[in-house]
Amino acid sequence: MEQIELDGPQPAAAIVSRKERILCSAAHAFASNGFRGASLRDIACEAAVSLTLLNHHFGSKRQLLEAVVGHHHDICRARLEALRDCVTNARDPLPLGQIVEAWVEYEYELHGSSDGEQYLRLMLKLADEAEVPEPLRQRLDCSEAVMLRAFCLALPDAPRSLLAQAFRSASSALRTGIRDFSEGAEPDDDSRRREAVDFTVHFILGGIGASLRGGDDPSRLDPPSDRSGCFPPRQSPNLVNAS
Repeated sequence: MEQIELDGPQPAAAIVSRKERILCSAAHAFASNGFRGASLRDIACEAAVSLTLLNHHFGSKRQLLEAVVGHHHDICRARLEALRDCVTNARDPLPLGQIVEAWVEYEYELHGSSDGEQYLRLMLKLADEAEVPEPLRQRLDCSEAVMLRAFCLALPDAPRSLLAQAFRSASSALRTGIRDFSEGAEPDDDSRRREAVDFTVHFILGGIGASLRGGDDPSRLDPPSDRSGCFPPRQSPNLVNAS
């Protein structure tokens, strides 16, 4: 294993490379073994650095997990800006169906990458792990704040607490759907992906409608009939009607 001396100056590029290796190794360890099961010594070994260097850069295991979450947020920030512009910056609030479709499309695309797929496994692994502090667990989903804002714009009369609960249930269903799709289809199977997206949109809208118990305008829950706002029309209209 590579041994690193800390008392001499290190080139900036070398420091960045080592930190990135540690973050990659840590993300894999946390996604595979959870917070409690992940070993800092094993993470350092896989990253080919000393445990001393890992502790120097990141300190405790909790600080390392926070760095992994922050690194993922940096990766998804550019894509998240496009989603935010689509669902929260419209002159008139979008129907919830179009908001959910934009969100589902975003998440399927994000988690279709190798980094995104690993982070999805990380979120699923840590979601109910008691050792993970609640504030950090709430930060695992980098799209939550954007989507809650969009939900509130679409359904202004619904209680925020009810929308937050509906979002978390929808988020859990979405991540399970993406995981099941990634395990059962080839990465480039676009037809299966589109069917999965359509099914997930309808499933989530049905769950939100049940949560609201019909208390809001039902038409605002309908899937979008005009797809031109955020995404081009898809070629599989069997589940979502296109006009």
